[in-house]
Amino acid sequence: MSYGVHERHYLERAKSRLLEDTPEALFYAAFELRCFLEARQDHYLDAQRQYTKSVPEAAWKLSSQGKSLRAIYKEERIQQIVWAFSEERQLLLHHVPVTNRLRQLVGQLDTYRHAQSQYRDPEDEWWAVFRGRLVEVYRLAWVVLQGNLPSPALISRKGGKVIGNLIVEFDEKPDDLDLSSFVGAITMAHFSFLDQPPAEWVCDLPA
Repeated sequence: MSYGVHERHYLERAKSRLLEDTPEALFYAAFELRCFLEARQDHYLDAQRQYTKSVPEAAWKLSSQGKSLRAIYKEERIQQIVWAFSEERQLLLHHVPVTNRLRQLVGQLDTYRHAQSQYRDPEDEWWAVFRGRLVEVYRLAWVVLQGNLPSPALISRKGGKVIGNLIVEFDEKPDDLDLSSFVGAITMAHFSFLDQPPAEWVCDLPA
């Protein structure tokens, strides 16, 4: 059995542990969620390396990672780009930043990654509160994982030009997408910022 280390692998394992819904599984879920955020922020920083003065070497230092990311891109809303090659051929792209809320919640999970000093009865309400926190973190992390732009499109203040590389990631490239035909083509891109995730993004784990 392999142990994947991509962000989605950590999130998949966290979901599996949450669905087990046993006391011990909740602690393992907390670990996987922590690893998800470390991996995601490290992924974002690697994609934006050209804009950083330095990249924190220790991925487990969530606050240092977050500070470096915010120095590049302070916006917490989702950046959406509709990249049109023709009326029929368009790509819908999203950069989903890691919010301070998610980073803070994951930081609070450290309490559950250490030996517990107090025994709690299986019927204790503490377990329900613990699971509720994990589910909230999972749902926020799930939204972040829907983004296919690890680096946001940065727009210069002078002239409004997009600067830097536009990195697009696909789990599976659409069958009808021939990127070679777009080289040198004239395209149009519409940028917007979303206060809420797109309606079609329905998390696979209910609140």
